[in-house]
Formats: sequence, C-alpha cells, structure tokens
Amino acid sequence: MELSDEFLFKFLLSNRFGHFSCVKSLAKWEVPSQDLPGTWMPKIAGKLVPCQTGYHLARKKDLIEWIGPLLYVAEPRGQLTPSDRKVVASEVRLLFRVETWNDRTARLFAADCAEHVLAYYQYIDVINPQHTSIRQGIQDLQQAIQDARACADDLISPSEMLKSAKLADYAAKRLGHLILGSKDYAAAWAAALSTKWATSKEKPWVAARKASKYAAACVGIVELAPAMITQACNQVVMQLASRDPDQELGDSAGDSERKWQNDQLWSRLNRAC
Repeated sequence: MELSDEFLFKFLLSNRFGHFSCVKSLAKWEVPSQDLPGTWMPKIAGKLVPCQTGYHLARKKDLIEWIGPLLYVAEPRGQLTPSDRKVVASEVRLLFRVETWNDRTARLFAADCAEHVLAYYQYIDVINPQHTSIRQGIQDLQQAIQDARACADDLISPSEMLKSAKLADYAAKRLGHLILGSKDYAAAWAAALSTKWATSKEKPWVAARKASKYAAACVGIVELAPAMITQACNQVVMQLASRDPDQELGDSAGDSERKWQNDQLWSRLNRAC
C-alpha cells in the first residue's frame, strides 16, 4: 500500500512504548495483529498540551524528528491539536505497520544522509590542501558510506563495515583540534560524524537517527555562521545534533537539510510499497 501524504504516523520502541513519550501520557501501545488494527488507546480527557498530555503523532513532514525502530500508520479521533513538529490527539489507534521501515532501509537512509553532506568535508581539501590527511579522510568517508550500503544489502558483514566506521571516526578526529573558530572545519567535522554514525555498530535505526542529526548540524553550522563568533564551533555542532524534538525550538538552522532528509526518507518508505 502506498503511503498517503495525509497519513499520521507513530514510531515505537520494540517494547511498544513511544520513543519520546511524555510522562502524563506514557502508555504501552496496542499494535495491529494480522490484518486488524490495534484497539483504541484510552481517551485522554481535558485540554491537549504538546509534550505534556495526549498521544503524539507525526505527519509526513515530521518523520525525521522521531525516528525509532518500528513505524506505524495511526488513526486519530476526538480532539486533534497541531504543533510545530507533531500532532497531539485525544484518542488514537494504530492501523498497520509500515514494513518498508526496517534495518535495511534505516542503514541505507543513514548512508544517504552522510553522503549528502560529504561535500562539506571535501571543501576542506580545497581551502587547505596542505593538510594531506584531509584528502585521505575524504577517501575513508567515501569508502565508509559505500560499505554501509553494502552491509545493508548483506554484501559485506557488519564487522567489515565497522572497519570503515573506525576510519570515519579517525577522519572526524583529524578535524577535532582545528574547528575552533572556523565554520568550514566545524561543518566538515559534523559531516564526518554523520558518516561515523552511518557505519556504527549501533542498531540501524539509531545509526539513521544520529547520522541524520549530524548531517543537519553540518548544514546548520553554515547557516549559523554569523552567530558562531561568540561560541566554540564544536559546541554548536553538539547543540544542533542533539536537538530534542520534544522541545519547540525557534531557530531554523539545518531545517533545509532536514527537509531534504524527510523527502528522502519518504521516498525510501514508498519505494518498496
């Protein structure tokens, strides 16, 4: 079944709890069985307040903010309150699992995110060609991304992919002591960290979540360049990469990259439908 732009979604952990459940609506979700939808979750009475009460769902444009291991299409009823990166409902049930969100898709998507910002690392070789180790880092990152895709398709083993992860980590460390005060080095560092996560030994959905966040941070660094004079660049990278989707943040740094990521994720989810 092709996913509709109008669908609402819910990412769950393997224990059927929401990855970012707020305390007042913490619940173990009823999941679909066979061809039947899950039963309706208990109704939430009173006013719905994002991040405090209600069942939190994602629209198509919100998916990238909530990545978890399991993805379901959800049906709300009753009160529905839109918010910046989510929709809050008083009642909801899960209709069916999105089977195209799996380990393979997650690993390939992580590689997509890393590859999309690799140019920021390659730029360092252009502006500072005397750093020959940077050129080697480019080759290492390209190989790591290639190995992440190969591992997703079972063409190489996870242990073989981890060798590339170590090289990606080293490529990031090459820049670690150079980034202070330089948006170009900071962006390149975030790009290298995105590749490192894309090839990490973490579960594929974690790799996808982290790779996408560091890739967005990479672009966010460039967009925030004038504001970075007063802060260490590495601190800004970490702040952007650890953005909590449960917080309504006013800045838009990295939003252009997150939009690209969301479109790419949507394309992958529909590719095998």
